[in-house]
Amino acid sequence: MKAARTAYVENQAKEKLQIDVMQAAMHEAGHALAYQLLLNGVEYADIERKTVLHGDVQAFSTGFTQPNGRRLSRETIENEAICCLAGPAAEGAFCGDEGLSGALGDKNNLRKFARHVGLSNEETVELTVRSYRAACQLIDANMDKVEQIAIELATKGRVDGAQVRAIANASDAQEPHAKS
Repeated sequence: MKAARTAYVENQAKEKLQIDVMQAAMHEAGHALAYQLLLNGVEYADIERKTVLHGDVQAFSTGFTQPNGRRLSRETIENEAICCLAGPAAEGAFCGDEGLSGALGDKNNLRKFARHVGLSNEETVELTVRSYRAACQLIDANMDKVEQIAIELATKGRVDGAQVRAIANASDAQEPHAKS
């Protein structure tokens, strides 16, 4: 009986780890695809299997997407904001909005970028709302590509810019609709 309970607990832990890995992979894949479609692409995206805390939520994977060099300005902030929020949008599509583990860090980065280009708090809030909607549209229109990138990340731990570019350019990747 004790062996069966131990096996059950170990199996549950493995399943939780697999879900966390895929959640992190979807998040980073969203960023990577958005940077490829809207800005200069990425150098790489990767995920690590390690325990991290996001607020009060414990996760077993974390990731990072390194965009290629870009100039941050009032002219580019809209696309930068969409790229920042494409990670949470992809993660939300995978696990539902209540499971967003990395969204806080991305929102903090966006606020920092907005201050850097001189946006007011009110402009930043409007930008965030508008850009999250656009990020969700971008992810929904390109979910097959996000999933391909995420599977590569989940299985290999890292994808480079050339791989992201190849997946993004494979057929008909779509940018978000006109901003409202």
